[in-house]
Amino acid sequence: MYQATPRIVGLCIGLRRRVPVLPLTLGVVTGQVLSWYLNAVSVGALLASLGMLVLLLTRRWMGELVAGVLLGLVSTSLMSNDRGTFVEASDVSFQGIVRDTPRRAKIGQVVFEVDAQIGGRSALVRCRGVDLPWRNSAYLVAGANVWVRGSCAPVKKPLNPFSWEGWLWRRGVEAECKALFISRPVSSSFDLIAYIRESLHERSLELVDNERGVSLLLSMALGYRDILSPSVEQAFSSLGLTHLLVVSGYQVSMVFGFVMASAVMVVPRASVFRYWREGCTALGLMVASLYVMLIGVEMSAARALIAAAFVCSERVCESRSGFAQRWSVALLLMQLFWPYCVFDIGVILTFVALAGIGVGATIGGKRKIMTWIMVTCSVWVFTSVVVVAWSGSFSPLSVPLNLILAAPWSALNCTIGLVSLIAALAGLPGASLALDLVLFGNSAVSEVLIWLAQSPLAGWKLTDWYRWCACAVLCVLSVLLGIGAAQAKRREV
Repeated sequence: MYQATPRIVGLCIGLRRRVPVLPLTLGVVTGQVLSWYLNAVSVGALLASLGMLVLLLTRRWMGELVAGVLLGLVSTSLMSNDRGTFVEASDVSFQGIVRDTPRRAKIGQVVFEVDAQIGGRSALVRCRGVDLPWRNSAYLVAGANVWVRGSCAPVKKPLNPFSWEGWLWRRGVEAECKALFISRPVSSSFDLIAYIRESLHERSLELVDNERGVSLLLSMALGYRDILSPSVEQAFSSLGLTHLLVVSGYQVSMVFGFVMASAVMVVPRASVFRYWREGCTALGLMVASLYVMLIGVEMSAARALIAAAFVCSERVCESRSGFAQRWSVALLLMQLFWPYCVFDIGVILTFVALAGIGVGATIGGKRKIMTWIMVTCSVWVFTSVVVVAWSGSFSPLSVPLNLILAAPWSALNCTIGLVSLIAALAGLPGASLALDLVLFGNSAVSEVLIWLAQSPLAGWKLTDWYRWCACAVLCVLSVLLGIGAAQAKRREV
């Protein structure tokens, strides 16, 4: 034990030297996890104790770790442990403004969130209507002012942060309402983003006849929901390709890189243009920012935008930081902007996938084909650990499909597909031909996926000890990949 202690201390010091922000980031994670289970009195006592401990610590990295715990506790202190004065009611009426475009995943069902006025104060209420006898829900749009009547149940902070109630509580939802009646909009405020998205969907369907192809393009490139058929969505889910239908940091990074690389190739490097590098970088960041605004500022998209901003700052300042440093800074900022985000499965998968990218790229080195293979395999192994532990879902076909199909197909839709769609809507000559080719490819690939989803190797649902055995095997593979990345890093040095 005495021999192992210096090695552990040396490892911590070495990690801090290579990734200076890592102790602070891990401290914030620890502080936010602790604050979920502590009441206000316990948090106050812990803050005072840790504040004194920071003054007494001599090791710098330990001081940063404790300071991170303090920062994590403070960042969540504004989120009240008990917001609700709501009581369960079987019949309540309220007026409110629809926050986002309602979801209509099933026929006869609508789900939306309302900034409601109840009891003289504002509250966020999540409403769900199923088979309503009144068809007024068809008129619901973002910004609509409506009356809702139904039964309400308060949302309280649960012990399990990964539960459905925990997700609602972190979003600020104070009550769930089973709507029995929804009025037509009393008035509607103009939501520019919602209007653009709705107009883009309608005009795209009018422009082409390939409905499945354009629906896949809009879903994969712009994050449109509830526009795909159940058979297509089920095929993606069974084959472990659902991440392609949700615009996240992967697509944002792709758009940023595509725009910046195109600007570098198109804009001539003239000596008279002093800020050539800065101009191309700023253009990529500006387009990525507009893209995030259009798809909605979700946490994973914001994470990618933060990472893009770091890349821009490094290019402008002509400096370079390690992948682990950027990963740690992005996670730190995400936790400060969205407290308790480490409990969201989407955020967990995003940063686990990023870790897989870093490990795979380190093992692959400068060999492009080897790097692509190792990055894909590492991301699959790292994310599969989370997915299997979370839901027990496992698909052997997801490995070759993610290796061969995921990256090029997503890149096709986010770059050529999106550009050709915008150009076709603008009436530019030749754009319709490129768009038709992309849509034909989408339809053909979806037919293949539907066929593969019916095979015995798709969509395994692991239960009991099979689930945890698979999780253990994947964890061992993750450790081996990490060791391989560490050895490859040492060889480079």
